[in-house]
Amino acid sequence: MSKNLSFVITGAGGDLGRSLAEFLIADTDVSLVLTTHREHDFAELQKTGRVCYCPNLDLTNEKHLAKLAAEVATFFKTRFHVVNCVGYFPGYKPLVEIGVSQARRVLENNLLTVYGVASALLPLMQSRRGGHFLAFSSHTDYQSYPLMAAFTSAKAGLESLVRSIAHEYSKDGVVANTLAVATLATDLEKALKPLGDHENWLQLSQVCRLIRQLIESPFSVMNGNTIHLYNHSESFFHQSYFERISSED
Repeated sequence: MSKNLSFVITGAGGDLGRSLAEFLIADTDVSLVLTTHREHDFAELQKTGRVCYCPNLDLTNEKHLAKLAAEVATFFKTRFHVVNCVGYFPGYKPLVEIGVSQARRVLENNLLTVYGVASALLPLMQSRRGGHFLAFSSHTDYQSYPLMAAFTSAKAGLESLVRSIAHEYSKDGVVANTLAVATLATDLEKALKPLGDHENWLQLSQVCRLIRQLIESPFSVMNGNTIHLYNHSESFFHQSYFERISSED
C-alpha cells in the first residue's frame, strides 16, 4: 500500500463519512481532515494525532471554505485526496410537495457543497501535483425514479460538475469521479424503505474498501466517469419501485 496518504472527508458526521474515516485511520500511514456542519464527537480518532477536525463549517460559505483551505494547507504538506460525503435526502414525496426552500436545501447539500469544496481545494491540489476528487451520486440519476425530483436534479448537476472538474484539471494530475450508489445498508435507509431487500444493499464497508482501492490505483483512463455501485438482488430488480419503499399492504 502507498505510504502517507492524506484525505479530506466532508460530511464526516454522517454514516458514510464516519465509516470511511474510521476505516482509513486504521492504517497508520493515513492522515485525515474531517469536516462537519455541526459538532460531532471524534475524540477517539483524534487521539491518533493524525486527524484534524473542522466542525461547524458551512461548505457554501466562502469564509468557511477559506478556513478549510488554510487548515488543509497547514495539516498536509504533500498531495491529498478529497471525498465528499455531504448530502441530504428529503424523503419520497411528489415534486409539488417539496417547496422551493426545501429544494434549495437539497441542492445546497448535494451540489453546492461539492462546488464549494472544489473551488477551495483545487488550487491547492494543483500545487501539490493532483489527487483524487470523489463525490457520491445516486442510482436515481440513471433511473429517474419518481418521488425524488429535487434529489435527482441535484445529483445530475453533481455528476456534470465532477466531469467538468476532470476535464479542467486532469492536466494537473487531478482524477475526479462520481460514485453512484444504490441503497446503502443504514438504519435511515431501512426506515425509508421498509420492504427493501436489506440483505443485498451495499454495505458501508464495501464502499470504504472501494474508495481505498481507487485511491491506490491510477485510473486516469476513468477520469470524469460515474461509477455505479450496487449488489444484484432478485427481489430488488424484480420488485417495483413503489413496492420497495412502501410499508402498506
